[in-house]
Amino acid sequence: MTETEKLLAQLKDIHPPAAPESVVSWTWWLTICIALVSITLLALWFKRANACEHTALNYVGTQCKLACEEPVDQGRLRIARLLRQYVLSVDHTTTPHAHQLHGEAWLQHLNTTLETDWFTEGRGRQFGDNLYQRQDQTLTVEDCEYINRLLNRSSQS
Repeated sequence: MTETEKLLAQLKDIHPPAAPESVVSWTWWLTICIALVSITLLALWFKRANACEHTALNYVGTQCKLACEEPVDQGRLRIARLLRQYVLSVDHTTTPHAHQLHGEAWLQHLNTTLETDWFTEGRGRQFGDNLYQRQDQTLTVEDCEYINRLLNRSSQS
């Protein structure tokens, strides 16, 4: 046996190296788990937001119904409080001074927020400065239904 043959006999067969300890595998699993948890949290958040909106719309409907069943002055005050709560909850970032508005400025702000002219041009004027004065104008079922539709439409947009 020649020296070359001895050297060749000592060499082992070439085998590919073993795959690393599956680094890729656990990073993919971690990424998938994080994505699933994120999607689940987002779904729960949206479900909660929709539940809150549904509860608020039920509250609006209940308040409007109660206002129509109460004496005129109490019903008008109930609707006025409802309008104030709604506008302050929806519009607290764009108009931080909305809680200070009253009279004609308040009615104009209601028109802008609810995208109507009913509060300055129509029967909605009763929710302005003369809210606490005795009025010949009464709060009708149609007024309550109209306000309910306005608030529902505005909350959906």
